[in-house]
Amino acid sequence: MTTFSHSRIETFRRCPRQYYYRYVARVKLPEVPEQIATFFGSRCHDALEWLYDRVMKGAVPTRKQVLAEFNRVWDDNWLDDIVIREDGMTPKRYRTLGEKCVGDYYDAHHPFDDSTTIGLEKQVRFPLDADAGITMMGYIDRLAKEADGTWHIHDYKTNKGLPTQADKDADPQLAYYEIGLRQMWPDSVNRVELHWHFLRFGETITSTRTPEQLEELRHDALTTIGDALGRGKDEDAFEPIETPLCNYCDYQSICPVKKHEVTVNGLPANRYRNEPGVKLVNRWAELKAAKAELAEQEAAIDVEIGEIQEALVEYADAENVSVVVGDEYEATIKHDEKTMFPRKGYEPEEHAELERRLVESPFWDRVSSMDAARLRTLWKQPEALDPKLRKLLKQFVWSEDDTKSSLRRRRGH
Repeated sequence: MTTFSHSRIETFRRCPRQYYYRYVARVKLPEVPEQIATFFGSRCHDALEWLYDRVMKGAVPTRKQVLAEFNRVWDDNWLDDIVIREDGMTPKRYRTLGEKCVGDYYDAHHPFDDSTTIGLEKQVRFPLDADAGITMMGYIDRLAKEADGTWHIHDYKTNKGLPTQADKDADPQLAYYEIGLRQMWPDSVNRVELHWHFLRFGETITSTRTPEQLEELRHDALTTIGDALGRGKDEDAFEPIETPLCNYCDYQSICPVKKHEVTVNGLPANRYRNEPGVKLVNRWAELKAAKAELAEQEAAIDVEIGEIQEALVEYADAENVSVVVGDEYEATIKHDEKTMFPRKGYEPEEHAELERRLVESPFWDRVSSMDAARLRTLWKQPEALDPKLRKLLKQFVWSEDDTKSSLRRRRGH
């Protein structure tokens, strides 16, 4: 039997390479200090698990007792090397925040008699596809049942952000557990509600799933699992996907996306600057910046050339000349009239009307493959143009000034 969890499925969807390191190669990592977010969340879970364990035994603890338990597990598990990345936060502030989260939850749900707790940290293990030998496993923070027969799956979150209702309606984790719940107690499970308690905000988001949604979820999970298993054990088959989450990945030191960064960041400043890869990238960046600067200069020069051409046309017209000389070069100015027909991208309504009139005319077979440029050529050959077609086209044709200027070297210079 192959066992998957919500986190294993999501790891593959987020980054197949991370999935490979964790679940296929099972890379052993050195011990690293715990992150404060993990520690903080675990202590809040511990306190609420203790609370409901007492409730299940028929004794509702006081708010003071629950907070005392929170502080006890905080002190018993605290290590001085726990990593705090958030600016302005200290262990004391996190502890105070944890007390607030647990205390606010206590106040909101006391006396905890809205449902009967069935299990705490309840393991859910069930076949996702029995024929294929695919099972699913997870842990429910608190499983409860209401007097009216409604089952409740509770999950405690200490996230810094509050998601929307739509976010949780699309969240698969607790819905997986519902699939398992319905298999474990098929005769007694009817209505199931999924509850996410966001402790920092004192908010609970509740969601439900239809049988069709649960079946779609199961199908999508099996599709992902099939993809993951079908890639075998070749590392190259599990491509890395670069996202901001890479900065929090445990496998940065061996992943091709982050490995070089980890390596050079550990070098002294002088060795970092002379590291071959760093030097090549820095030089490329310099050349790219120089190229961009040249492009800006070229754009500015093109603008100035356009202004000079306009001024030269005005000068030539005023002086009644067609060639204006300089030291080694001379500019030629040529006036012409350009025959124009409606263009689809510039005169869409007129173009559509012309096309409609031509389609309705007996000349469509002749002109259907012609663009505006070929129509202009045809217009300049009146002897080859049917008088009736010329009359039709005349309603749509106009002329525009087509002045061209060019620069050439003066003869003898």
